Amino acid sequence: MRRSLLHSLLVSCLWLADGAAALAEEGAACRGIDEGDLAPALRSAADASRVSWRSPRWRRGHDRRVQILSINDFHGRLSTGLTVAGRPVGGAAVLASYLRAEEAAFLGDSFVVHAGDHVGASPPDSALLQDEPAIDVINLLACRGCRAPRAYQPFCNVIGTLGNHEFDEGVGEPKRLLHGGNHPRGPFLESPWQGARYDTISANVVDEATGEPLLAPTSCAPSAASAWPSSARC
Repeated sequence: MRRSLLHSLLVSCLWLADGAAALAEEGAACRGIDEGDLAPALRSAADASRVSWRSPRWRRGHDRRVQILSINDFHGRLSTGLTVAGRPVGGAAVLASYLRAEEAAFLGDSFVVHAGDHVGASPPDSALLQDEPAIDVINLLACRGCRAPRAYQPFCNVIGTLGNHEFDEGVGEPKRLLHGGNHPRGPFLESPWQGARYDTISANVVDEATGEPLLAPTSCAPSAASAWPSSARC
């Protein structure tokens, strides 16, 4: 397989808004800087990272508010117990609580994006189960409208992409995790393993033998979450 520069650009864009602020806050805490002093700098960084586009067909009063909640480098961190600068951090439950709080506070449609390295280099509670629990964390964040991965999911609020650690065990294992099937040492959480309920896309990881993308390069969710049928909502 070969990876293009597009991968770096896509992951950087997804990471910037969510990850830069968190890293800046964490680094300041380690250096003993008061978090309040960071506010102007973080606002400036957020303003600089904003991207906007307006369709030529745009009409006033037809705007739709959307927020993208981006995470990356989860690495199967299911449990709490770590501390950074003397503060407890980490854990799937804590992460889910933050995401749910942001969704509830936003007057619009929210989508959760994981930007890769969701699995691999994981603690034992995920690694010994071949990171199936890490996939289930995102499954539990997905709305009822999310089904097995497909190129068209009009009622799904979650999407992911690939990082380098997804390939720690080659190409076959991430495809198994996403699309289902038992590991040779399994089954673990269920039999057969059903895989992800959300799409994972990649336009820039290419199979050298076929010249085709390893996964679907795009996914489409055209509907506003607020207009989804009740059977599909979170």
